[in-house]
Amino acid sequence: VTATGRFRRRGVLSRLEQRLDPARFMRVNRSEIVRLDAVAEVQPWFHGDGKLILTTGDTLTWSRRYRARDKHRFEV
Repeated sequence: VTATGRFRRRGVLSRLEQRLDPARFMRVNRSEIVRLDAVAEVQPWFHGDGKLILTTGDTLTWSRRYRARDKHRFEV
């Protein structure tokens, strides 16, 4: 999702992740990458997962696998 619309990408998300600046973007689960400045709030969730509330009001699940990898980014 961008300011100009919603887009689907075929292929492996890890390749896109490698091309993005890790200081600005973070993989949050198997299906989604988020721009860090789009995150308004982080909430703890069940079983080690987290919920990311975006500035748009949308909610994403930050899976425990990816939280463990990037736990330094946010305190939950």
